Amino acid sequence: MKKFFTLIILVLGTALFAQEAEVHIHDRYCRHYPQIADVPAYAYRNDWQSEFVHDYDVSFYWLDIEVSSTSTAISGKVNIMGEVVVETFETFAFELVPNFAIDSVVFNNQTITEYDRVGDNVLVEVTALNAGDSFTAEIYYGGTPPSGGGFFNGVSNGYSNTWQKSVTWTLSEPFNAKHWFPVKQVLPDKADSVWVFLTTIETEMAASQGLLTNITSLDNGKHRFEWKSNYPIAYYLISFAVADYQEYNIYAKPAEMQGDSILIQNFIYNHPSYLPTFQSNIDVTAPMIELFSELYSLYPFWQEKYGHAITQMGGGMEHQTMSTMGGWSFNLVAHELGHMWFGDNVTCATWSDIWINEGFATYSSYLAFRELQGSAAGNTFMVSTQNNVMSQPDGSVYVPPSQA
Repeated sequence: MKKFFTLIILVLGTALFAQEAEVHIHDRYCRHYPQIADVPAYAYRNDWQSEFVHDYDVSFYWLDIEVSSTSTAISGKVNIMGEVVVETFETFAFELVPNFAIDSVVFNNQTITEYDRVGDNVLVEVTALNAGDSFTAEIYYGGTPPSGGGFFNGVSNGYSNTWQKSVTWTLSEPFNAKHWFPVKQVLPDKADSVWVFLTTIETEMAASQGLLTNITSLDNGKHRFEWKSNYPIAYYLISFAVADYQEYNIYAKPAEMQGDSILIQNFIYNHPSYLPTFQSNIDVTAPMIELFSELYSLYPFWQEKYGHAITQMGGGMEHQTMSTMGGWSFNLVAHELGHMWFGDNVTCATWSDIWINEGFATYSSYLAFRELQGSAAGNTFMVSTQNNVMSQPDGSVYVPPSQA
């Protein structure tokens, strides 16, 4: 029988997701949106979106792109499959920042080279379809995302002086998927499945969600990592990270699986000292999955994997089945894992509801401390969390509906 602790009410009421003594960039922006001056005023609003993005439901994304650990430039193609939900469909709309040139759009096998760009919206006139009709659009594009890095850019690049590695990674929350691929950014409209094919040089590895179904060698000194996921996924949880990685795999064995296991696939810096330094921090993921599977329900994506990709970001981001990490603190590992249940499997309807995602993830950290490190550790985490939240008179995790 699954246990559910009444303490969740307390934690949700004082939701905070700063990781231990660390103040992470991802957490800070989500938590303090109304108070931080450098957050763009439009960051959590979608009033710039074309009304035409609501005329279809997305069923499938296939990203087939070239990436690099030393650059944020991206080129390739993206397939979007969808179903019409309006009576007459004559405009196919998607989002992509103007930094990217669009070579062409192939819509239901018809090549279209003329289209309108209105801000970050791309509007393509197509042969009329009716409600219930399906379509496939293939967008060929390339360019470099807006410069400057930081939280509200979809693609960032960094360098680790300690491990002497360059790394490029994505962070699309809340509306920054458009900074690196053609997309519809509407939270309730999850794609049924996604493929992410990543081409990079042979000395690099590229991480993403789902299962790594193949690594294809190409003729130009490059290879392609082919990731496929068959679970529903929100647009902002699609991701990649690329670097000179090594792969370190462990396994969790939740009781419900009766001896079967869940792959925990970790892409970590390819340095002889990296794994010995952080192995124990990574290995704790297995008992955490087993714990949360017992307390909540079986890990939602057990047929594929869970994993981590290390980067130079501040904190972590709960990309579905492959969290993007900036470190290995116990709290951070537990928090991002907790999001697989709350945020990824069950996703908020609007960004004003993000406090629910973060409240449950904070509660997951508390449970991990209490059950795996002892009641004293759990109590210390809880008191620290409460004190931090109570010190913030304007609240912790909430985006007012007027600003979402």
